Amino acid sequence: MTDVEDAVAKLRAISADLVATMSRIALAAVAEAAARIATDGAVSLPGAAGPALPAPARKPKPVRPKAERAPLVPAAKPEPRRPAPRHDSAPPAAANGVTIDFAAGTMAYGGSSVTASAMQLEVAQLLARAMPDVMPRAEICKRVWGAADKHDVLYVTVSALKPKLAEIGLELKTIPKFGYALAPVNA
Repeated sequence: MTDVEDAVAKLRAISADLVATMSRIALAAVAEAAARIATDGAVSLPGAAGPALPAPARKPKPVRPKAERAPLVPAAKPEPRRPAPRHDSAPPAAANGVTIDFAAGTMAYGGSSVTASAMQLEVAQLLARAMPDVMPRAEICKRVWGAADKHDVLYVTVSALKPKLAEIGLELKTIPKFGYALAPVNA
């Protein structure tokens, strides 16, 4: 072994001993502090000058009598769902050649008919009455669902309604940022 290798080996042995000694001292200090906290509720560090520091006090939460407690506020109820309109006894309605029969759940145009849900029939009836004019989205939502901000529900309804109207020869045109219009496929 060379002198350098010999010196490195001695330094490694000394540093290992030093780390082990420091770990024992630190563990002993922690154990002693924990024992002092448990016995007299004070914290002091070994070798620190001055009196021991008092342990932090925890304040208990005040308990108010029931009369002083704020009443629980019930959760906001969701907006009541508008029931589907009752058109069971109404005769079939016709507008601009489109016949809507709510009792049978069908709509017809040019000799062809297709079944649809009550909401789809309501939207189709509004568009048929306005045909060939454009009906604004907010107006359709207000008349069918009672609120002008139901654009997402209208979008889903229109998406399901478009293929059904195409089967009977009608096209549901989307006017971007405004509304919808109903027109014959040939026009």
